[in-house]
Amino acid sequence: MLLVDVGNSQIKWVVWENGRFTRRGKLFHRELDRETLAERLWGDLQRPSRVLIANVAGAQMATALREWIEPTWAAVPVQFVTTEAANFGVRNAYPNPAQMGVDRWVAMVGARARINQACCVVDCGTAITIDALATDGSHLGGVIFPVYS
Repeated sequence: MLLVDVGNSQIKWVVWENGRFTRRGKLFHRELDRETLAERLWGDLQRPSRVLIANVAGAQMATALREWIEPTWAAVPVQFVTTEAANFGVRNAYPNPAQMGVDRWVAMVGARARINQACCVVDCGTAITIDALATDGSHLGGVIFPVYS
């Protein structure tokens, strides 16, 4: 399975096979041609069983990735992860869950799966996000800080 994190400036990916990560990579995508981006990332990979993508880079990026994946790896299921009201033991505090970035959502789901107790989830990328989870998995709120470079 190919797991993909499309951020505002980078695409990071790993291949999960037989219970472990077997390959990984990353690439800054801001100044690259979107038509050739996926070929540069995954042109030498064997056909995965499935592709899961968390994308915060917008609809054009999603389209570019799908347009490379579908003809290259015919019949491989491609799923773009979306933020949900509740799933995987996490309950989103946002009245409109779609307003929370999928990057924050998957970070909380991952933290919940890993430690299954109250915690703060800190994610440092183009922005720094901090989200709090209660013991029962309820999202208590969070903040986003810009990063200046």
